[in-house]
Amino acid sequence: MRILTDLDGLVCPATTSIRAAIAALNRNPHLFQVVVDDERRVLGTLTDGDVRRGLLRDIDLGDPVERIMHRDPVVGSVDQPDIRLPHLREMRDFLPLVDVRGHLAAVAVMAPDELGDVVALIMAGGRGARLGERTQTTPKPLLPVGGRPILDHLIGMLERAGVARMFVAVHYLADQIARFVDKRGSAGRIELLYEEAPLGTAGALGLLPDLGDARVLVLNGDLMTGLDFAAFTDFHDRNGFDATIGASEHVVELPYGVIHYDESGGFLKIDEKPSVRNLVSAGIYMLSPACRRLVARGESVDMPTLLGRAQSGGLSVGVFPIHEYWQDVGRPADLEGADRREREKSGGRV
Repeated sequence: MRILTDLDGLVCPATTSIRAAIAALNRNPHLFQVVVDDERRVLGTLTDGDVRRGLLRDIDLGDPVERIMHRDPVVGSVDQPDIRLPHLREMRDFLPLVDVRGHLAAVAVMAPDELGDVVALIMAGGRGARLGERTQTTPKPLLPVGGRPILDHLIGMLERAGVARMFVAVHYLADQIARFVDKRGSAGRIELLYEEAPLGTAGALGLLPDLGDARVLVLNGDLMTGLDFAAFTDFHDRNGFDATIGASEHVVELPYGVIHYDESGGFLKIDEKPSVRNLVSAGIYMLSPACRRLVARGESVDMPTLLGRAQSGGLSVGVFPIHEYWQDVGRPADLEGADRREREKSGGRV
């Protein structure tokens, strides 16, 4: 447990927009905001999970945080240190601490857990046909983004999240990926799973060794993201899901006016060039042991089939909205866009 007294970036008024609160969550390592009034009395709390549940309800990001914040949260006292830890354990992540006047004075936080009990599986066996000539002699996961292979970005993210054991499923030009992994090394343990024939987007799960009760974080090998893996894991665990699907918002702007009409064909209105918003699969999944055991060794199966199989078998499947950066890089334009973004982040240095 740590006591934070510098609350810069951790406090916001109830009128703060949800969009601004998301930006604040993404700027600091603590996935919460304490919502206060003008005198710093605690009105509520806002967590990363509150935001993602709001996204599932199709909230407007311009709305104030009071619409989705947790009201009447448990608070502790800076003058009663003996009761801090039980309350903190109840809250699991953080506990606002108030002074004798009821004003926010500090926040107690638990030290972040590393994801040492999560095993990662990166799906890197595809041919990458949509990328044309780029993948004729180079496997898609080794294509450069910002001067580094996509696979290097993914492994680096997992290392920073504290994932100690990773598997990389390979098939097309597998020898190149094997050489890259061997040369790169890792802070954790990386093992290759060889698909003798393509096994789809979930078949490599059947090649995994016995992992006991470990959860498996599955990542497509053709994506870039700023996803907080700890928040993803926490969401999966707190909701008791057997499978959690990472989902990103995809917006399509229609170039025409959309006509609304009644059952008799009578005109109601026209929406001029509206935007259609949907959550799409981001190629990121968290799977329980029960879910991954639904794939037999050597079986070719895609992830939608596996998720349907899990649901039909009585397992719970949830959706985790990703508000961080996410980009599929399986098409030329998207790969080039991700490359420009990484170069701009580094100031042109690669």
